[in-house]
Amino acid sequence: MKNEELIFKYNSKSFSKRLKNINVLNGCIFVNIYDDELNNSTVKNIASYVSYINGRYKNTKLTVVFDFKHIKLLDKLSFVILECIIKSLITQYNHKVEIVLNIEKIILTEGILSSPLLILANPKKRVLEKNIKFLEKFKDDYYQYHFRRVLKYEECFNTDKLCKLYDDLAYFQNYFNINYDCREDISEVIIELIGNAIEHSKSDCLVDFDIAPNYINEKGEAVCGINIAILNFSELLLGDELDRSITSFAMSEEFSEKYVKVQEAFDNHSGFFDDSYDRKDFFNISVFQNKVSSRGDNRSTGGTGLTKLIKSIEDRADDHSCYVLTGDRLIVFDKNYLEYDGDWIGFNSENDYFNHRPYYGLLERSNFYMPGTAYNLNFIMKVNESDG
Repeated sequence: MKNEELIFKYNSKSFSKRLKNINVLNGCIFVNIYDDELNNSTVKNIASYVSYINGRYKNTKLTVVFDFKHIKLLDKLSFVILECIIKSLITQYNHKVEIVLNIEKIILTEGILSSPLLILANPKKRVLEKNIKFLEKFKDDYYQYHFRRVLKYEECFNTDKLCKLYDDLAYFQNYFNINYDCREDISEVIIELIGNAIEHSKSDCLVDFDIAPNYINEKGEAVCGINIAILNFSELLLGDELDRSITSFAMSEEFSEKYVKVQEAFDNHSGFFDDSYDRKDFFNISVFQNKVSSRGDNRSTGGTGLTKLIKSIEDRADDHSCYVLTGDRLIVFDKNYLEYDGDWIGFNSENDYFNHRPYYGLLERSNFYMPGTAYNLNFIMKVNESDG
């Protein structure tokens, strides 16, 4: 993928001495991961270990073995980013890689069973063979419960390509007894997010989608997990270009009334800025306003309908966990704060974009710096309401 090396640019640490959890034994570099959870801090540390290995052992291309002693997965996005880190270690740094993986999975993370990471964990295959198959499955997979595509930046301007992808996504869901309208909404959300990712990042886009069937909820009802990760790597973060456009050209005659309103909201919100909410957060939430794009004109639909679609799916879900991560900022999509007032969404209980700051519980900071934009969408859906 384009710009994947930015992971290490923004997440590397300098180590003054050798790391105790990294050892060379029998011609391999062993990286021992003792963390209990694969969270943002763990992912950041693994990126740092890769940079350390590349610096210390760049002239000796030894096989790198990541040994996850016992780790719990929290969501799909965390292990998809891990896949990207390992993929870069293979393609950018020319190391062969193996992993030892003892995991706890839940309905939201069952996609690990279809992850290319498991290819690297197969003790019966030779290392080179595993690495080749890992790279093949990393960029494209469509089998049973798993759908994966890496879309090249140049391809995403082809309308037919995205239309075909929409059809493929809808067809993929056909066999899982998911309500027809919900299937359509899920496919539309994915296509909208891919379009936004390409517009904001000008980079490649990865979409990973798995369905976890055959679960029972606390009420004894049949449910399945809908687990989606969409990401790109770029120096441009989600709200960067909108920030630049609004603050540089706010008085331009070319600006529509929409952008004058965003400028007014920014002036109001400046009085709310503090350690937990600042201008980066403001422009990130502003990207999701109706017909607001980063280019400062009316040629793009911007966030049109996206949060409405997410809310619609969440309303029908038994449970959900949805967020966007860009840079070190995270926005949680909670259906209780996704109501529009006309064209404007405040991400707050007042439904007021102009005069109230977003609800504090929706904005988080991440130890891992995501260079670009990444979405994690998890829905637990009842499966006995299908209309075919």
